[in-house]
Amino acid sequence: MPLNIFLNRADECIVSTAYAALSRGYDVVLAKDGVATPTAHYEAGLTIMNATCGKMISTEDIVAYMQNDFVLGEKGAVKGVKHPDGRKDD
Repeated sequence: MPLNIFLNRADECIVSTAYAALSRGYDVVLAKDGVATPTAHYEAGLTIMNATCGKMISTEDIVAYMQNDFVLGEKGAVKGVKHPDGRKDD
C-alpha cells in the first residue's frame, strides 16, 4: 500500500519522513504540487526525493488513483499488523 505524505519543507521534513517510510517498507508517493520550503533548497529536495525515495506525482493524479485504481489487500499480506511502523509480523 502506498504511503501518501502531505507536508511542507521539502528539503528537510519531507525528505526525512520519506526515507523513514521507505526504510520501513512503504511505497512512498509524494504530491509534487503539495510541498514547499522557505529555503533555497526546494529544487534539490524535490530532486533527491524523486530520485531516491519516492514517486512524485500531482495531487490530481493521487486522487484519481485513490478513487479509481486503489485496491485494499488482505490485512497483513504485505505489511505487519502488530507493529505501528509496518514491520512484518514474526
